[in-house]
Amino acid sequence: MPKYSYSAFDSKGKKKNGTIVASSDSEANTKLSSMGLMPTKVLQVDESSASINKKKDVGSVKIKKKSGLAFGKVIKQEELTIFTRQTATLIQAGLPLLRSLEIMIRQEKNIRFKVVLEQIAEYVKSGGTFSDALAQHPKIFEKLFINMVRAGEAGGVLDVVLSRLAGFMEKAQRTKKKVKSAMV
Repeated sequence: MPKYSYSAFDSKGKKKNGTIVASSDSEANTKLSSMGLMPTKVLQVDESSASINKKKDVGSVKIKKKSGLAFGKVIKQEELTIFTRQTATLIQAGLPLLRSLEIMIRQEKNIRFKVVLEQIAEYVKSGGTFSDALAQHPKIFEKLFINMVRAGEAGGVLDVVLSRLAGFMEKAQRTKKKVKSAMV
């Protein structure tokens, strides 16, 4: 049976690295999840040379998409709004997108959202666009959010778009609270 090298987070948010024996990459992910780990990268180890076989790389996009789908709506709208506002502020201050994402990852307390942000940063680092990275997590980022970011990237005004999105999200949350309190 093949061996897989993995990077994952435990329930306390600590990064764990190791190897696991499994018949496929999906079985490796299942085993890691049953061990209470959230995999961020899984690579098949080449038995003959004891090096990582790049052709069997199942990390980045493929696993990330599965991981994001598994999280569902565990990430609250308030967390997403704060992320959007703070990212907009960092970009407006002149920081590059990737550096802004790294700062947001360090500050994030929700382990699941932290994993998603790491996956997004890895995708951007590998040359993908921010909007495509967000699109890998459709249960977290809505189509409107993704398309607005895509438009901001195309127009070179990502900071302005993120700021407006944050304002829109904050206003929607205030309205939702007012409606809830009126119903009581």
